[in-house]
Amino acid sequence: YWESLMVDSTQFPLKAIAIKLFRIVPHAADVERLFSALNRIHTDDRNCLHVETLKILAGVCFRAQVF
Repeated sequence: YWESLMVDSTQFPLKAIAIKLFRIVPHAADVERLFSALNRIHTDDRNCLHVETLKILAGVCFRAQVF
């Protein structure tokens, strides 16, 4: 509907906002995958990890899943 509306987005900014909003895919698979990986890294034995260390380990974990 919004893309077929015959008004300019600069004059009717709601059109541009609505198009961007409805292009968002409503799922949480990536977030679930992230929390699952973080739970494997941040265990009871490793519960004092610095935030930067956790980011690096999560990055390594995700790169390993790609290959």
